[in-house]
Amino acid sequence: MAGQIVVFEHANFAGEARFIKDQEPRLGDQNMNDKVSSFVVITGQWQFFQDPDFLFPYGPILGPGPYPWIEDIGIKNDQVSSLKSVA
Repeated sequence: MAGQIVVFEHANFAGEARFIKDQEPRLGDQNMNDKVSSFVVITGQWQFFQDPDFLFPYGPILGPGPYPWIEDIGIKNDQVSSLKSVA
């Protein structure tokens, strides 16, 4: 089963939202490049990256649950450019 996630433009699940299944190599194609501030992992384990095409990964791989503020888990606010399900 592919991973599923919803990313939000603002903290606490506010603003524009995008549903992503399995991977998104270029959040700019979703009009969300460098705009992610919160998210909800629905299924799978997710890795986040600073640049498009899965370059420069952030440390944590995150499983299901709500994440209301991206900086609480060691990812810089408004700095995610790609993401993918890794398990």
